[in-house]
Amino acid sequence: MDKNYQKKRKENARRGDANAGAKLVRNFRGLGMGVFDGVTGVVLQPISGAKEEGFGGFLKGVGKGMVGLVSKPTSGVFDFASSSLDMVRRVADNQGVVHRIRPPRFLEADGTIRPYSRQTAEGNEVLQNVDKGKYAVTDTYVAHLVTEPDGKTVFLVTSARMMLARKTDILGNWEIEWEHVLEHFIDAAVEAGQLKLTLKRTDSSPVGVAKLFSNFRGAKSQTQERIRIVKVQNRAQAEWLKMKLVAARQAMRT
Repeated sequence: MDKNYQKKRKENARRGDANAGAKLVRNFRGLGMGVFDGVTGVVLQPISGAKEEGFGGFLKGVGKGMVGLVSKPTSGVFDFASSSLDMVRRVADNQGVVHRIRPPRFLEADGTIRPYSRQTAEGNEVLQNVDKGKYAVTDTYVAHLVTEPDGKTVFLVTSARMMLARKTDILGNWEIEWEHVLEHFIDAAVEAGQLKLTLKRTDSSPVGVAKLFSNFRGAKSQTQERIRIVKVQNRAQAEWLKMKLVAARQAMRT
């Protein structure tokens, strides 16, 4: 290949570009330059050779032109492929892994696609990940409420249960602090800064007279009430959460 073409190739390769788009344009320009120089060289090389060395130079020019007709486009293709692969590698190194900018859309049981709601999307994401996806298949998201300012504690209501989940500091996993099935939900009282939940609790330990005969008979289970407190920011949140709990419990019974 002639020295002029080699010089243009080196200049094109050394040229730095501010972004991937400019680099891609430069790669296409280099590819086009190889094809153009290869075709025009068939005519220009013999003329240039004839001017410098007469008929002998003309013959040399014909030979150079024919060689360049194949080698220059081939070099252009090689440079294009090499530079493009390098560009892809650099973009991948600079940008790293692509992350979601929002949680996946929550689709309700009826399958209807509704306008995107970050509230329901974030709540469903907690359900999908809590306790390593323990209830991701069996339960459906109903409602949730962030109970702490740091956003790491969430009260979650599903189609089958309620739970208080906390996000760990080290691994960022959601773990269940306590949970109860909706069948044990009795009532909810709205108080200042909190929602007071009254729940059924089955205590298998013997009580009263039954305790005297615990060595001779199996322990009788006795239903007791248990209280759970859920922190809220205002009364409106508490009323909304109570409504969701009552509706979820009624849905189980129908």
